[in-house]
Amino acid sequence: VYRDDEGYEPPNIETLLPCTDLPVSRFGIKDINRIVSTLTEMETSETQSLTEVVYAMTRGNAQFVKLFLESIFMEKLLTYSQSTNKWEWDVASLIAETNVASSVLIAAKVD
Repeated sequence: VYRDDEGYEPPNIETLLPCTDLPVSRFGIKDINRIVSTLTEMETSETQSLTEVVYAMTRGNAQFVKLFLESIFMEKLLTYSQSTNKWEWDVASLIAETNVASSVLIAAKVD
């Protein structure tokens, strides 16, 4: 509680809640393959080709991995087949469709 004539100065949020930068290292290709395997509920041997494209496009940046996977799903480059009950992708299409513009788009979403 304060009076208007006392000139209230709110406390600096950083002094109340000190923040610490937490470095996050990049994912290795095996880490990404485990993530892709878990998301698709497939064996890591089955997701290796997709993982290689994801890694090539993101260089293991965790935020980019998430955005890239969302992007290829939205662009229907990663689809779920009702007939096989599995996720499907075509590496050639992924490479052809996910170009520098996709990388720039991912980078723009992070900013």
